[in-house]
Amino acid sequence: MVFLVAGWLGHGLGISVWNVNTITLRQALTPMRVLARMNASYRMLLFGALPVGALAGGLAGSALGLRPALVAATIALTTPLLWLLFSPVFRLREMPLGPLSDTDEGSGTC
Repeated sequence: MVFLVAGWLGHGLGISVWNVNTITLRQALTPMRVLARMNASYRMLLFGALPVGALAGGLAGSALGLRPALVAATIALTTPLLWLLFSPVFRLREMPLGPLSDTDEGSGTC
C-alpha cells in the first residue's frame, strides 16, 4: 500500500509541475492563429485516452489480478518521467522566444 500511495503522490506532484511547464511552453511556441486548434487537439488526445486507459486497466485487473495490475499501473505512471529526462525540453534553461505574432510576420520585428 505504501508503494502505491508513494507512486500516486509522485504522479500527482509531477502532473502539477508538468502542466504548468507544458502549457507555458506550448503557448509560447505556438503561433496565435493556431493556438486554439493546438490546445483543442492536445486536450482531445489527452482526455480521449482516459476511456482507453480505463478499459486497459479493467482488462489488466481481470487478467492479472488486482494487485499485479495496480503495481503495473504504478510503475507505468513513472515512465513519462523517463521520456522527459531524455527530451530536449529537460535541458531548456530559459523560455524560447516563440513565433512572431500574426501582425509582425512580414515586418521582421518581434
